[in-house]
Amino acid sequence: MTDDERSTPWRGWQRAALASLAVCGASLAFLLAFASTQWPWRMPDFAPTRLWLAVLLTIVALAAVPLLFRFSRRKGRTARMVDGGVTAAGVLGVAAVLYFAPDTNPAVGVGARVPLLLTASVLLVVAGGSSMAASALDPAPPLARGPLLARTAVPLALVLVMVLGVLPLWRAYALTTNEYVSDSRSPVAPIAWSELTGQVAWSSRSNGYNSDGFRNAVSTPYGVATTRTIGSVEMLDPATGELRWRYSRSDSDGLPDLTVTGDGRFLLVSFDDVGYLLLDADTGERKAAWPGRTQDHDVLSADPLLTGEAVGKGSDKLRGVDADGNDRWTFEPGRCTSITAVATADTALASFHRSCGKDPDELTALDLRSGRKLWSRAEKWSASPVVAGGLVVGLRTDRELVGMEARTGDVKWRWQLPAALSCETKLFEADQKVVLLNCPAGTDKTQTVVTVIDATTGVVGWQRTAPIDTSAKPAVTTDGRVVSFVDLPAGCRLNVVEETGYRAAPVPDEVRCPLGLRAVGNVVLARGKDSLIALR
Repeated sequence: MTDDERSTPWRGWQRAALASLAVCGASLAFLLAFASTQWPWRMPDFAPTRLWLAVLLTIVALAAVPLLFRFSRRKGRTARMVDGGVTAAGVLGVAAVLYFAPDTNPAVGVGARVPLLLTASVLLVVAGGSSMAASALDPAPPLARGPLLARTAVPLALVLVMVLGVLPLWRAYALTTNEYVSDSRSPVAPIAWSELTGQVAWSSRSNGYNSDGFRNAVSTPYGVATTRTIGSVEMLDPATGELRWRYSRSDSDGLPDLTVTGDGRFLLVSFDDVGYLLLDADTGERKAAWPGRTQDHDVLSADPLLTGEAVGKGSDKLRGVDADGNDRWTFEPGRCTSITAVATADTALASFHRSCGKDPDELTALDLRSGRKLWSRAEKWSASPVVAGGLVVGLRTDRELVGMEARTGDVKWRWQLPAALSCETKLFEADQKVVLLNCPAGTDKTQTVVTVIDATTGVVGWQRTAPIDTSAKPAVTTDGRVVSFVDLPAGCRLNVVEETGYRAAPVPDEVRCPLGLRAVGNVVLARGKDSLIALR
């Protein structure tokens, strides 16, 4: 080694870095172009799919790898022609992808092949330009350390750029190009209330859609949100049933699931193949997209947000989540443990069911902000608890209903189920009250006892017995009324149990009683042949 070589050990790193970028860029372009052949050009996928463009770009990128490996270290006319050809191919690829990119509308969106080919074309431009720049520089000394480190660092840097920069851009591009929001600009109607006379307040037809929207309907301060079109969410005026806005996605092929959060200001929507999106309940505008890794997580508590993750090995996970989907904390209770959880304003209360080992089922309180364990004790509840009146209300296995302060675990009140109630108790939350459904002992379950209890004090507000089958899947409104259908030979009948007693009302023929009913807030929904019906 000469004295000049020893004095400049880093000389030549620029040329080595550019040459490495050229070869790695072309290699990555080949991988992306080849992968694009397995993805659709548009959503939903139908011909023409521009497969020829993906195949052509794959061949060009594959040929560019050995050519750039050879000519990025040479000077001369041939090297310039090769570098210029690769660059031109990348520019033409970008132009072709943008020219043939599918037009989007609520029914058609952009498939994953488009961003893959666009990225592959850009990488060819970068590779060709880097090779051209490298060939213009002087070679490095044979034993210089700079080129060796440059050849190692460039691939790592390229991978980091792809993971931290390009992949988020892909997701943002797919989210934006595949969504459509229609807004009627109608003002928010007053919150509706069903008097439950058996008559129809409004009927919203599905107009050839895939569902009547009954299963996923939820109540918000801005109307009734529902899903009855594949990949779409609709907000209906609570007083008239008219459409206020519709959010649609062309890259989801199922009916999304809805959860109301943020004190009713937002809808958390789970789309197949997309994941969780946070929508403004007033306008339908997308406010956040949860990270892709959360797609298979389950929402255990909607407001405040808690999610759970079931795993095949190790411990299931409980997480405190912000509205944007990022975790504040993660709690792992151990192996063979399934999790249910509720949350008050400052505390998450989790119930852990052990399916192996000798450890008993456990009730654990966690700080909602930090995930710090506050207290834990062995305890088993016969049904999932609810949050009402600032307390956690649940039924213990000894038939004792308790109202518990989640932060401390202190029991504020107790109510023992009378021995005269013999069926499995159903527990519902109704604003500041809880509603219990059971049946009298010694009956054939054609009678139901409705008990309404103040959740803050444990005092029974009222109790009524009504001729309702406990298996009739009743609905409970926010103000504590219990409603169900019964299908009789003479027609459908609406049963209502409220503080003033029991009453029944006939239902119009357009209501399909066997399909049940649903309470969204204080609005009771039923189903027609192809419509969503609100009862007056």
